[in-house]
Amino acid sequence: MSLIDLIDTFVRLRGRLRRRAFLGYLFLACTVLPGMAYLGLVMTRSDMRWFPFLGVILVATGLVGFPLSIVALLAKRLHDIKLSAGHALWICGLNLLWPYLLLRHPSFGVVTTIFVVGISGWLLFTPGNPAANRYGLRPEDEPPEPDWDRVDELEWAS
Repeated sequence: MSLIDLIDTFVRLRGRLRRRAFLGYLFLACTVLPGMAYLGLVMTRSDMRWFPFLGVILVATGLVGFPLSIVALLAKRLHDIKLSAGHALWICGLNLLWPYLLLRHPSFGVVTTIFVVGISGWLLFTPGNPAANRYGLRPEDEPPEPDWDRVDELEWAS
């Protein structure tokens, strides 16, 4: 998988993700992007010439990329379950809201927390649609990426 394919996985809302891929990419997004933001914060405190500028870029990339990648990964997982990507917005909103509800209204917060844990478990344990659906082919049936280096070699040889 190339870097462009990896970025495409975290940005595009089209396509499907299986359970294992969803969990792996979600772990990657939840560790790398906040880590980039933290590293950027550390770099902004540096006295070196370009570090504060690069730090601001890393903080912006981490803070903007984290929610966008979570929504994109949720959308792809929901597509695999034959649901619309619009559900990703209320799932993300509920995940942002439950800590506030837990602190301000404990009884309602506990119910919301149980609901969030249930939704998360449902996303992780529900098998995807075994056939192609309106959101795309099964991830296993996707056509392989062309090997452009090999194509260039073949054109050069002829």
